[in-house]
Amino acid sequence: MKRTITVGVEAGDVRGNDNRAIQIAVDALAGTGGTVEVLPGEYICDGAIYLASGVRLVGSGERTVLRNAPGVCSELLTTTSAGTFCAGGCRRGRSGGCDASGTASSASRSA
Repeated sequence: MKRTITVGVEAGDVRGNDNRAIQIAVDALAGTGGTVEVLPGEYICDGAIYLASGVRLVGSGERTVLRNAPGVCSELLTTTSAGTFCAGGCRRGRSGGCDASGTASSASRSA
């Protein structure tokens, strides 16, 4: 039976409100696999969450919100031919990036 580790702001096996708390849970399941369940709350991410093989990351529907920290544009979520769409709502185009406010900028390195 694969293990489940919960992450929460006020409750859970790992407590915290950022990507580091989620990463701790993922790393604990590396090698064996399992599920990281992110409990309801808002989690501020200033970096990527790196999933290990066999580890699932699940939230609590609309009650679990992952947001980019101010000034962070993550390429983690989804990449399409139109560009990269980030957790914070910014969009990185094929030849642009995100500026410090999290909005699209053509001055940044290409995606």
